[in-house]
Amino acid sequence: TNSLGFTALGSKVLEVSNAKIKAEKPIITADVILFGIEDTTPTVRFGNIFKTRNIRGTTITNFVQGLESQQITIISDDNATTIEDNANIYLNGSANFAMSIGDTLTLVLGDDSVWHEIGRLVR
Repeated sequence: TNSLGFTALGSKVLEVSNAKIKAEKPIITADVILFGIEDTTPTVRFGNIFKTRNIRGTTITNFVQGLESQQITIISDDNATTIEDNANIYLNGSANFAMSIGDTLTLVLGDDSVWHEIGRLVR
């Protein structure tokens, strides 16, 4: 009564009442989330900044559970991760990106359900 609530991904995220606005938790956080070791299809549902930590050569072929228009940045903390240019991920130059420590890649999920590269920093 006398309040309005908003949910996202099944959880209450915001409540507006007569005297306050209360955010339960952010939908996308500024926290850096570590990808699982040797995960070729990491989940990006709970963030937008991610760090790799692979020990052996690992090729990422897709990022799963993303939301349309979601922007993600991948920071490489290893020399063993490659992002594959394919039907799920469109990279500039239509070529795979073999990342080195400190490299970053920024992608956005289009309304075509494909991740599109919007920026890259090579160290």
